[in-house]
Amino acid sequence: MLQHLFAILGDEAAASLSVIVAPTASVTDYEFSSTAYAWYQVDSDGDIKTSTTSASPTVVQETWLDAGLNSQVWVEASISGTALEAGSSATGSRLACTSDRKWGYTAGPGVLKAGTLTVNFYDASSGGNLLDTQTVSLSAEQN
Repeated sequence: MLQHLFAILGDEAAASLSVIVAPTASVTDYEFSSTAYAWYQVDSDGDIKTSTTSASPTVVQETWLDAGLNSQVWVEASISGTALEAGSSATGSRLACTSDRKWGYTAGPGVLKAGTLTVNFYDASSGGNLLDTQTVSLSAEQN
C-alpha cells in the first residue's frame, strides 16, 4: 500500500508540471552604425527574454513555466548556422532551469551572424519526457 501511495504522489507531481512555449520565435537586429545583438534567454523565473540592444536579455516575450517549479525542468539547446558567442550557455547537454540560460550573437561592422537555435524542455536531467520545443531564428548584422 505504501508503494501505491508513492506511485500516486509521483504521478500527481508529474501532472503538476507544465511547460508551454510558442513553437517558433525570432530575434533579429540589423544595424547601420552600431553593434547588432540577437540574444535569447530562458530565465529561471519562468520567462523567455530577448534582446537586440545588448547581450543581456531583458524584454519578456512569453512565460515558459505554466505550472510546477523551475527545479523540475532542464533545457537542451542546439544550433545550426554560425557558432554562438562566447558567453552563451552550453549546447548539446541538459542544463537545469534553476539558473538563467542564454544564447546569442553580437555582430560588429560588416558582419552577419545567423542561425537556428532549437531549445528542448525536459522533466529530467537525462531520459525523462520532452515537455516542449521552441525553434528560434537568431540574426545579428551590422552593415
